[in-house]
Amino acid sequence: MRKGAIAKCAESVGGMQAAVDMTVAYCKERVQYGRPIGAFQALQHIMADMWIVTQTSKYLVYQVAWMESEGLPCVMEAAMAKAYVNENYKWVTERTVSLHGGIGTSREHDSGLYYRRAKSADTAFGDTDFQRETVAGKIGLISEVLL
Repeated sequence: MRKGAIAKCAESVGGMQAAVDMTVAYCKERVQYGRPIGAFQALQHIMADMWIVTQTSKYLVYQVAWMESEGLPCVMEAAMAKAYVNENYKWVTERTVSLHGGIGTSREHDSGLYYRRAKSADTAFGDTDFQRETVAGKIGLISEVLL
């Protein structure tokens, strides 16, 4: 199950990157009030945050994938990565749909597809709550009997 969770994290990070890339491209070309919407500071900050959580998620997944490939114990690290990636994939794709406006909610654009993928990826190989419970157990907050 741990290898599946790591693989799902890697897939999710790819989806996050695709969502960020399509959003940045769209915000460069969509003109409102005589300039691209990407020129507005508020939207720049949202896209910067999208970039930051995508890169952070990528580094977490690289770390846990390396640990797994080296045969190092990484149950807690895999759970941390899965919980973090779950929440941030949903967050990034929600922003993607929002920044695309009306087209973002249509089936004609991929932004909605990534949002739906993010929602379904959450449950694969343990949802965020399950992963948090695993981390809580590993740091000694839950007795082993309950795990």
